[in-house]
Amino acid sequence: MLSSLSIHRRVLSAGVCRMALLVGGTAAGLTGMVGVPGAVGQTLNINSPTNTAQNANGNTVVNITADVNATAGGGTGAVYAGGTLTITNSATVTGNGGRDGLNIDNSGVAVGSISNSGVITSTAARAVWLGGGANLSNSGTIGGTGTTVGILVGGAGTSNPSSVTITNSGVVQGNQGITVANAAGTITNSGTIRGTTGAAITFGNFNNTLTNTGSIIGTGGTAVTFGNGNNTLILGTGSSFTGNVVGGTGTNSLILQGSGTLPTNLVNLTPA
Repeated sequence: MLSSLSIHRRVLSAGVCRMALLVGGTAAGLTGMVGVPGAVGQTLNINSPTNTAQNANGNTVVNITADVNATAGGGTGAVYAGGTLTITNSATVTGNGGRDGLNIDNSGVAVGSISNSGVITSTAARAVWLGGGANLSNSGTIGGTGTTVGILVGGAGTSNPSSVTITNSGVVQGNQGITVANAAGTITNSGTIRGTTGAAITFGNFNNTLTNTGSIIGTGGTAVTFGNGNNTLILGTGSSFTGNVVGGTGTNSLILQGSGTLPTNLVNLTPA
């Protein structure tokens, strides 16, 4: 039987919270890190400007309130991690040297959430890459000069997540705006989605839904390409497209809401 049981807590200068469990006068160390990359189940607060890529592996919550202009350090993104995360950004996150802005390898795990009111971009890669599904909300800017894809979901070497939901009231841009490769995609746009050298939105072969009351601008003749699933396009007041909107070989439904003129650049899409 235990003769005594007590817990002592000390906060060290390096930000490490150490708890010693004393059982019968013998200490058993139990250490956790707060705001330190690699700390399982903790919160990482990026609140000082840095040019070093930030490793968020092991954290479950990431708050970015200071600029990350990654020119040094390893990693695949200016901020990078694996697993299910809740990420909030109100600063400017820039990937340089072939790094993505935000690189989340959450392939095969539960959906996480990302909220951006700042800027996430890359000078030569993807602004945001998600290996798996997520709920992403953007009221800021994603992508910029040199960005290959504003938001890429999935791609080669990733398993198929169940779904991804993207809500945009800001700007998403890149050579291609948004590509949802390995998941059923639901995109709601009241802002601007732009492909500077290609399509603004490309869906994979799943059941996808696009609701638009903003501007979707493609380059090269195509604004949106749906995959070969059962797709739904919902057009509301204020909706505009530059380039064709192309339905796949499945069942494609067109739903008109509000007021406006039916676009003439719809292919394989007819009003329900």
